[in-house]
Amino acid sequence: MEKPDNHSLVQTFLYGAIVFGVFSASRLAIQFGLEAFIISGDASDFSGLIISLSTVFSSLAGILTLRLVIRTIGIPSKEIWGTPSFHIKEIGKWLFLCIVTACLYDAIRYAECREIVPEWLVSIYLTTHSWVLFLLSFVGVAPVFEELFFRGFLVNRLSKSALGVFGASVVTSLLWALTHMQYTFFDMTVIFMLGMFFCYARIKTASVYTCVFMHMVLNLWTFLEIILLSS
Repeated sequence: MEKPDNHSLVQTFLYGAIVFGVFSASRLAIQFGLEAFIISGDASDFSGLIISLSTVFSSLAGILTLRLVIRTIGIPSKEIWGTPSFHIKEIGKWLFLCIVTACLYDAIRYAECREIVPEWLVSIYLTTHSWVLFLLSFVGVAPVFEELFFRGFLVNRLSKSALGVFGASVVTSLLWALTHMQYTFFDMTVIFMLGMFFCYARIKTASVYTCVFMHMVLNLWTFLEIILLSS
């Protein structure tokens, strides 16, 4: 039985803080820079544009920093990311589970008389003034960075510590939920459970690419709902 590496626990949190710090700092810097650039008119009219652009570039900064960290630690990328699977049956299974999850979530929100999509998220889409840019940020780069960081780097490294696989799943899902403070407590609870589901997929398939695919599908589902609600 492999002995837990508590040094890996400290090291992972340290490097994880650096990666997320770069992501957060670059996002704030880009947002403030764009807000300062918009000197005429109301900046709120372009809030979605600012958020989408900052999400794209900060996510790319986070991915590059993460790759640098992995090279610094000296861990093979394949150990962190796993191997992509392109088996149609496997992809179909996880796609089906994503759709079931999305339908169940919408059904619960509808039954409790909640908005299917938060109004602030629809507002971000409308003030982005470009569905392509919103799609790129919301369905493209954001899920890639989040999955590579949370389900890729953190889950892989923390599972080798005293936390174990289950503890690593709980901790990373909790941290992921806390990065979505703009949502309600109900939504953050769902995000936590979704994080546990993604961790299960990561461990079951031994690949973070499965999580990236699932995250993109669920965000695409929400994107299509936004389009319907705003039309």
